[in-house]
Amino acid sequence: MQNAIDFVKDNPEVFAALVAAIGILGGIAGNWISAAVQAAGGRAQANAAVDAARISAEAQRMAALREDRKAQLAVFIRCARTVADGLYRMESTRWRDMPPSAPASPSAAMAASAVASPSLPARSLPGVSSARPTSPRPRSALVDAGRRLTQRARPLVCGA
Repeated sequence: MQNAIDFVKDNPEVFAALVAAIGILGGIAGNWISAAVQAAGGRAQANAAVDAARISAEAQRMAALREDRKAQLAVFIRCARTVADGLYRMESTRWRDMPPSAPASPSAAMAASAVASPSLPARSLPGVSSARPTSPRPRSALVDAGRRLTQRARPLVCGA
């Protein structure tokens, strides 16, 4: 090692070349390090952009689903309102067209049927029996009308 130091001291041109070589090698090493840092930063930025695009796509999908649900709910409410209005009109017409001797309301009709039916036990509800019926119960006109109105409202729900 001492011989190398003495050689450099004796030849100033070698010292100048050695200093220049150290500067050049340092510049090259610095460029390699900065390129590696920039490449890592670019990869991180690209990953962040991919994540942002993924999140944005999911948010748009959720917004579209929310809009679809709102539209379907609006159609359902419209159909339910149509059915309810039809049932109300039919029920009010039915009670309006009844003869004067008929009960004034559905609850009065149930009470009248309970009084007129001596076979029911005193503690049971009107129209409810603990015995198994021998024939199927007749459907009321209100249930039939509700089904007809629902059948008419279904094309609105299906989008037809």
